[in-house]
Amino acid sequence: MDHLKTHEQRQERWYAKDVITRYVRVRVKGDDEAYRKSSCERGEQDNAQDDDENDVVWGIPASCLVVNEAATKDKCKHILGGKQLRWNMETYGFAVVTGALSIDDCSQALHLAWDFVEAASDAEQFLQQTKESPMCSGLDDGSSFVVPTADTPTKNTSCDYTGTATPVRRDERETHSSRFFPRSVEGGIFPYYGSGHSSFQWFIRSHPAVLSTFAAVYDVQDESQMLTSLDGIVLWRDGEEHKTDAGWFHIDQNPRQKPGFEAVQGLVNLLSVTPNTGGNVLVSKSHRFFPHHYRSKNENAETEGDEDLCQEFYRNRLDEIDGDDWLEIDPNDKNLLHSDAILSILLGPGDILLWDSRVVHCSSPGNTHQPLDDCHAKTDILEKDDQTLRAASHGLIRAASLVSMMPQSRVDDECVLRSRMDAVQSGRTLTHWVNKGAPLGEERPDEVEKEISRVQRMRERQNHTGVPVLLSKEHLTDKQIQMVGLPRN
Repeated sequence: MDHLKTHEQRQERWYAKDVITRYVRVRVKGDDEAYRKSSCERGEQDNAQDDDENDVVWGIPASCLVVNEAATKDKCKHILGGKQLRWNMETYGFAVVTGALSIDDCSQALHLAWDFVEAASDAEQFLQQTKESPMCSGLDDGSSFVVPTADTPTKNTSCDYTGTATPVRRDERETHSSRFFPRSVEGGIFPYYGSGHSSFQWFIRSHPAVLSTFAAVYDVQDESQMLTSLDGIVLWRDGEEHKTDAGWFHIDQNPRQKPGFEAVQGLVNLLSVTPNTGGNVLVSKSHRFFPHHYRSKNENAETEGDEDLCQEFYRNRLDEIDGDDWLEIDPNDKNLLHSDAILSILLGPGDILLWDSRVVHCSSPGNTHQPLDDCHAKTDILEKDDQTLRAASHGLIRAASLVSMMPQSRVDDECVLRSRMDAVQSGRTLTHWVNKGAPLGEERPDEVEKEISRVQRMRERQNHTGVPVLLSKEHLTDKQIQMVGLPRN
C-alpha cells in the first residue's frame, strides 16, 4: 500500500491473520474416454463439483482442449471440454486444467528456471558490490565479463560482505541462502531481472496445451489470435528461513474502472502442491461480490463496525490507486474471507490453474510441520515422476509460470501493441494485463533504473556464456512474435 513505508507496516494493516485454508484435491473423471462419455451424456451443466464438493475440484484434462487432429475426430470431447472450462470459470471463478505439461516438460522448465536464477544472481552480485564499492565489480579491467564463482577474486579484497557472499548455483545448496539470491515480492513472485522474457517463460507460454487452454476459456477457435502476457515467475526455496508471506489477499481488477468480466489469469504449475509446500489460495465465488462489495454499503456485514472499517478501507484505497488494477482486501472483511470459501488447490506437475481477475487470491507457504497424511487431502503422483522432478528442482519446493492470454480483438490500442514489443526489446516484465502494457514494478520508480542495469548485466553474461536466458525479438520465432502482437499500422 502506497502510504505504508515498510513491509512490517504492510503486514500489520493488510495481511489477514489466522485464516484457515482448506486444501482440496484435483480429480478428473477417469481416463479421457470416461470423461468424454460423462460429458456427452450428462451435459456440461452437470460437470461441476459432485457429492464431495468440499473435498474435490474437478479438473479438465488438457487433452480435451488441445486443438489437433484427435480433437477434430472427437468433436464432442473437445467442444464439451471448452464448455465445462467456461462453466467452471463462470460458476466458481476458477478452473483447473490437468496434464497440460508432461513430466519431461516440467523437468526441462525447471532447468530453464535455474538458468534464470543463476544469471539473475550474478547480476544481483554485480549491482550490490558495485554499489558498495566501485572496486568490487567482478569486472576484469572494467570491460570484459567474468562469470563470478566462489573463487572469483574482487579487486578490493577489503570488501566485507555478510552472509553467503557467492552467487547462487543450483548444485551448491549452501548458495541458495546467498545474499545475492534474486529479489522477489509477495508470494515469491519475481517481477525483476527481465523474468517475463526468460527462456523459461517462453518455453511454457509457447506450449500448445497452454495456448489451447486460453483459446478455450475465451471460446476462440483461431489460436493465432491469442496474445500472451509477459508476466513473471514464482519460485519458492526449501527451508523455514525462506518461507513466503501468507494472507496478502487482493484482486487484480479495479471495481470502479472495470466493473465486469475483463481477463483470466493463469498459473502453470511444475511441482506437486501439498499442504506442506503450500501454493496459491483462492476465495471461491468471490467474483460474485464484484464490483458492488467494494463500491457500496455492505448490508451483510456481520457487525456495523466491521462494515464501516471495510468501506473506509476500500474507499481510501481506491482513491489512492487512482485507476490502477491492484486492490488489497481488508483483513477485517469477514464476508469475503470466509473459511469455507478459502481454498488451496493441490495441483500436480503440469496442471494449469485459471482464475477470473475479479477473484480474491494470494498464496500461502503451507505447514512444513504438519504430516501429509494428517492434512485434508494429499496428491497422488507416481514415485518415479516425483523423483525426476525432485532432482530437477534442486531444492525448490514450488515453481510456476504466471501466464495470461487474451484475444487480439480485446487489444485495440496501437500504443499498447507497440509498448509490448518495446518491452520485449528492453526486457521489462509486464503485468498479466495483455491490453495494458504496464510494467511490473512501475509503482516503484526507484526500481526502474535498477531493472535496466539488471537486464543489461544479464544480457552481457548471456553474450559471454552463450546460454540464452533472456530472449529479445531476434530470439523469438514468428509464432512467438505473433503472440506478442504486431501493430496494425
